[in-house]
Amino acid sequence: MLGLLAKTASKVTGHAGLRLMSTRPGHTTIHKLIEEQGTVLLPGVHDALSACVVQKVGFKAGYVSGFGVSASHLGKPDFGLLTYVFSSLLFSSLLSHYAVGLVTAEMTEVARRVCSASPKVAYIVDADTGGGGPLNVQRVVKDLIKCGASGIFLEDQLWPKKCGHMSGKQVVPAEEHAAKIAAARDAIGDADLFLIARTDARSVHGLKDAIERANLYYDAGADGLFVESPTSDEELKQIGREVKGLKIANMIEGGKTPLHTPAEFKEMGFSLVKHPLTSVFTTARALLEIMNILKHKGSTREDLDKLATFPQFSQLMDLQSWYELESRLNRFTHEAQESVANIGQNRLKSSRPGWAPVVSTRPGNTTIHKLIEEQGTVLLPGVHDALAACVVQKVGFQAGFVSGFGVSASHLGKPDFGLLTTAEMTEVARRVCSASPKVAYIVDADTGGGGPLNVQRVVKDLIKAGASGIFLEDQLWPKKCGHMSGKQVVPAEEHAAKIAAARDAIGDADLFLVARTDARSVNGLKDAIARANMYYEAGADGLFVEAPANDEELKQIGEEVKGLKIANMIEGGKTPLHTPAEFREMGFSLIKHPLTSVFTTARALLDIMSILKNKGTTREDLDKLATFPQFSELMDLESWYNLESRLNSFTPEAKESVANM
Repeated sequence: MLGLLAKTASKVTGHAGLRLMSTRPGHTTIHKLIEEQGTVLLPGVHDALSACVVQKVGFKAGYVSGFGVSASHLGKPDFGLLTYVFSSLLFSSLLSHYAVGLVTAEMTEVARRVCSASPKVAYIVDADTGGGGPLNVQRVVKDLIKCGASGIFLEDQLWPKKCGHMSGKQVVPAEEHAAKIAAARDAIGDADLFLIARTDARSVHGLKDAIERANLYYDAGADGLFVESPTSDEELKQIGREVKGLKIANMIEGGKTPLHTPAEFKEMGFSLVKHPLTSVFTTARALLEIMNILKHKGSTREDLDKLATFPQFSQLMDLQSWYELESRLNRFTHEAQESVANIGQNRLKSSRPGWAPVVSTRPGNTTIHKLIEEQGTVLLPGVHDALAACVVQKVGFQAGFVSGFGVSASHLGKPDFGLLTTAEMTEVARRVCSASPKVAYIVDADTGGGGPLNVQRVVKDLIKAGASGIFLEDQLWPKKCGHMSGKQVVPAEEHAAKIAAARDAIGDADLFLVARTDARSVNGLKDAIARANMYYEAGADGLFVEAPANDEELKQIGEEVKGLKIANMIEGGKTPLHTPAEFREMGFSLIKHPLTSVFTTARALLDIMSILKNKGTTREDLDKLATFPQFSELMDLESWYNLESRLNSFTPEAKESVANM
């Protein structure tokens, strides 16, 4: 392998005599779409939820945007902060040999989830600079092929890179990037992966150098060529005429390049037109609007037109197919139980651990307790990723809720059907808390991942992740959203044991413990209230009775349930919508809006992607998107430039110190 790459590098030391490592097949899915459509529109996606929207609207191809993923995954700007592969090849090889599956590069993992959530869409994935040299590039290529990607973008910026429409970019020598393109072509072989070479030289050395680089990269094996940031139609036309191969145009709303339709680009000689930031800019605009409404009004009941309805969201998540699959699998379970019974031994029995008394005192001095003391009733907006968390912090909320329903949709593109693992939820919680450290988050931990031991592990993991609270519910696993049908609950004593175990694990940590019961829709309100009070005795700080159907039931819960009460505001759900002031009168202390962010996101994305699919451009609908300056402010971009400048000042000092040695 090293010899092969050495040959590759020697072949691209100059423009003349460059020979491809393998032939450019020209039979990929992307090639076929170009043959069918002439010019293919690529909507950008940043998570599994936006991917579901792109598939539902009817796009056949899309683009997984590094800018968008950095914002939604990390709550950070496109400053080269996303990982692709390890910088240490040796460490990476050892780790993959001895601990396969322990660590996954962030962008590759998002690409895997996107491709899984919308298998009818062919995605080209932004791989930035490829994670290092030719060896790293080959690893990224092979990883993306395994993930189901249909294409890869590789750019010639110096790492750490920046968004192509930001200042401060630098490019590597053209021959260095050509070696990466040749290595990528070699790794692709006959796989169905469309290879795009991007150059950022236009804003560094000028258009002439950018075109020369693009043609060199074509000779090195690229299928498509992308010159970043042309500033006029004249430059676009020149690129269309002078660059070899299939050309790609980049439509960033508020960026440097004029916005055009696919038909207009076809006349200029372009084959692919990507809209990388349309989804994430639309999401940011919609979330900023709805969170401001929630912050100032305390309720969304007068603004439901800005959210997807529960049926719309269920359709987007293809909920009916999951009920059908569950029904089919349950038949297997009953057959298996019958077979075991017929054997006459090992009869299946449910385990009912006895409820233990409270094993640790309830301190009552957590961050959430203090907020309740200050505000009386605390509003908890739901978040589903780091971008939503940045919005919640910017709008001025002091507390929030990391929703399992929302994370399942954005992380997996799947409904709240118990498919999300505790490890996945903990990782999202860690990123959310990191992206918005001024907000105290209560995290949805579903049923705690198993028994009391599992609950204790989840509690400790969430404390390390920076959570300020945890929700634990008494549904039978696999659970469902509290406003869906088909729920079951475990014996009350079994869940009380989990609550006691959680209280024990919390100790003196700053973690607010909420016990949730779903018994209202299974056994009735009386049983639900009795369960809630048992969970309070077991150590819960807050109690949540899911899905009361009217104000009378809410008032009864407020009067009869011990401890601090939590209300749940799901737009389109079973419980009437109220403001914090109205809930305070009923005896509630915490009001969560778990799905406001994800329903708003879904509605905004469905609208903008339908516009893009039908019009081919967003130039007449820019009012539906955040502007580039607005998004930069949300990502606190200026502070990253300042930090970069400060860190760069260390470099000359370090070089001087080494020289003096």
